[in-house]
Amino acid sequence: AAEDADAGAAGRHIESALGLPGGSLTDVVTLAASRPLPSDDARRLFPVYLDAVERLTRYIDSWRS
Repeated sequence: AAEDADAGAAGRHIESALGLPGGSLTDVVTLAASRPLPSDDARRLFPVYLDAVERLTRYIDSWRS
């Protein structure tokens, strides 16, 4: 639905801003909306998710007021 499209667009924007591989974070966002997340998907996506969080943290830490 519209929420899925918005989540996907947000994921693609963050991937682009952080230089992540296309679709990597979008997969995490899309699958996070489905409950429960299958264990195989969680194991596959966790490294990508962790990398994205680390890059996002560095990106935000670089902001200056």
